[in-house]
Amino acid sequence: MFKINSLIKYNAHVLLLILSIVLIAVSSACSGSSSTLEDERVFQDAVNTAVAGTATAQALDTQRTKGAEAALAPSETIATTNTTAPDTPTPEPTLTPTPEITDETPAPTDQPASSSLSGPFVQVSIDTNCRSGPGKSYAWLGALMVGEEAVITGKDPSGIYWYIDNPDLEGGYCWIWGFYATITGNTTPLPIYTPGPTPTPEANFSTDIHQVEFCGGAWQIEFTIVNNGSITLESVSNSVKDTVTGNSSGQSSQNFFTEKNGCAVIASHDRVKPEDTVYTVSLDLPSDPTGHLLFASLKVCSDDNIKGNCRAREFYFTP
Repeated sequence: MFKINSLIKYNAHVLLLILSIVLIAVSSACSGSSSTLEDERVFQDAVNTAVAGTATAQALDTQRTKGAEAALAPSETIATTNTTAPDTPTPEPTLTPTPEITDETPAPTDQPASSSLSGPFVQVSIDTNCRSGPGKSYAWLGALMVGEEAVITGKDPSGIYWYIDNPDLEGGYCWIWGFYATITGNTTPLPIYTPGPTPTPEANFSTDIHQVEFCGGAWQIEFTIVNNGSITLESVSNSVKDTVTGNSSGQSSQNFFTEKNGCAVIASHDRVKPEDTVYTVSLDLPSDPTGHLLFASLKVCSDDNIKGNCRAREFYFTP
């Protein structure tokens, strides 16, 4: 609608200009005051003025038209900026690879099902002495036998000896050589104990009944002797008394250690080094002592004839 009105106004303006020119030309012709050339010039000026006015009017009209169109045109819609933070994508879960088991992976150590001990413990494949320090020069305090278990409470700086609960003395402790030992459990956190000074060498031994021998109508008791001391043994004495019959074998003193089978001597040692095991046999008993309570007294020494550094033990037993 706005464009149609502008066009009508424009055509009316042009028509007025043309009528003005015609009137000017007629007026000039009637007056006769100018020549034809002058009339032409006047007429041309009038036309130019009309044209210029027309052009100006057209430019103004065009400007008004554009302004009107701009006013009627719909306003530009400015996109609203979304200030909401974009959703953070949830990372896909990363799978942790399962470590490969190689040949170098150590196999777990199975703890014996029969064990009731907690913490690291030790077993031995051969009966092993337990001493007051880590070495043969220390006093014998007990022994860990095959089939027994003992809790480990420490170790020496070399890692060769273990400090354990003394299996022969409740509440006591002693050192055991690890050569025949099998360790179960983690020993890394165990404390390291530095051994004290080496004690003065002394004779020591453990003993037990080995068997009853019968020879020539008499009975004899054979004992096991284990040198638990730090010095060599060279002589031994023993005596046995039957508490049921009152019979006694009498005192036997020898500068050697004898093993027998019946009446036959199968081994004899004139000296016993530390950690060695030998045997000694009593004198005769006139009656069979089997099943009777017997009392035994044994003594070992570092020199012949029961002299030097000696150690004695006494105990009851029933063969």
